Formats: sequence, structure tokens, C-alpha cells
Amino acid sequence: MVSNLKKPKLNKYTEIIVQLKSNITLDLFKIGAVLKEVRDKQYYKERHDDFEIYLGEPEISFSRATAFKAIKIYEVFTDNPSALDIGTEKLYLISRAVEMEADTGKREELIEMARTLSTSDLKDRLRELQGKPPKHTLSLPEKVKAYIDQIQIDELLPDKRKEDWEYKFAEALIMDWESWER
Repeated sequence: MVSNLKKPKLNKYTEIIVQLKSNITLDLFKIGAVLKEVRDKQYYKERHDDFEIYLGEPEISFSRATAFKAIKIYEVFTDNPSALDIGTEKLYLISRAVEMEADTGKREELIEMARTLSTSDLKDRLRELQGKPPKHTLSLPEKVKAYIDQIQIDELLPDKRKEDWEYKFAEALIMDWESWER
């Protein structure tokens, strides 16, 4: 049993973490603004032909994914800075849905959902809103099938070979998964 005496220290450290986390989100938002300016106005061309090469400079050292996440968060939430208390991962998760939603009320609902749900619950809720089942409810073969459908394997292989290919792929994946579980 955890002692009640330890809770005040834990609460203190939790508050510190929450504050530092909000600083990270705000800083990433600001970085997104600057990176967008550098990219859109092509300032990177002063030293490089490509924006991604600029991102790799030692003093910048951002992966493409991180840089574009920061830019996306800036672009989507510029008009709603109150959302910056949510955290970068959740902001990025809802950015596409918020961006595509014309109704301001529904945008606010998405932001509130991100504010109140855990990251995994938010992912499931967003999948549900897209008409997809939550990922954690899928069995491994269903996940494989969903992946195959996602990459539209129909376009890659003729129908006759597709079923055979899907089966062999799923079987190999399951065997590999079972060997890792042991």
C-alpha cells in the first residue's frame, strides 16, 4: 500500500511535469511558426537546396516528421492558442480532424475530447468517428487484414493471387508474433 505521506511530493512533481509539458507544447508551437516561415519563404535556400537538408543541420537537428508535426500544430491551432495546454501528441492526433471540420462547435468538441481523454482513448475515439473499430479490439489477423486493406493491395496484385498472398503474409506475421510472445 502506498503511504499517504508520499502523495504531497508526488503531487508537487506531477505539477512540475505538467508545467514543463505545457512549455514543450508552447515551444514546439513557436518552432512550428518559425519553421513554416523558413519553409514557405524558402529561406533555407540561403544555404541548402532542400528544406529537409536544412532540418538536418547540427544546430537544428529536427527529423522531417517532428518538423512537419510542429508546422501542422502551428497551422491548425494558430487561431485557438487555448488548445496548447493539451500536449503535442494529442494536438497532432486531432489536427487533421480539426482542420477538416468547418463547424466551430465541433472543433471545440474535438479539442475538449483531446483535453479529457488519454492518448490511447483519443486514438480509439478518432477511429470511431471515422467509422473504424478501435485498434485494441482487433485480433492480430484482423490487424493484418486492416493493414493490407489500408495499403490497397488490390491495386498491387491480381485478385486471384491476393487471397493467397494475404494468407501467407498473415500466417508469417502470426508465426513471427507468436515467437516474440514466448
